Amino acid sequence: MKKLIAGVLLSVAMLGGAAFADEPAIVNDPPNAWDNFKRAINVVEPSGDVLYSSLDGDFKYGSSIRLYTLERFNVPVVNDMDVRLGWLADQGSYLTLALALDRVTGNPALRYVSVGLSGGRDFQDDEWLLGPTFSAKLTF
Repeated sequence: MKKLIAGVLLSVAMLGGAAFADEPAIVNDPPNAWDNFKRAINVVEPSGDVLYSSLDGDFKYGSSIRLYTLERFNVPVVNDMDVRLGWLADQGSYLTLALALDRVTGNPALRYVSVGLSGGRDFQDDEWLLGPTFSAKLTF
């Protein structure tokens, strides 16, 4: 019990000076919390995905987030791609190399849509997935 109390006190002492009243935080500045939330969503770009598995001819459904964007490469079309990590609605995971249609076409109306090629594993059906993916992204 003494070790637990000592650990809690040490943690409080170490974190005690971590936040100040004038720094933006949810309690100190609620509008700033909304801006931080929107920024976090725009970084990971969560999406709902439809995967077509060309190996078994089935459609699968899942969600994914952006892990990495290839925007820094100065190669046409490659710099418009994202690497996304997804999970299936029925126990599985996949990686997608997705093409952001808004960056390719310059049309801001397409910022919610991406297409790509996915590969992964469906653990419930014990089968591999490989095929095209269509995504609807959430962005602000």
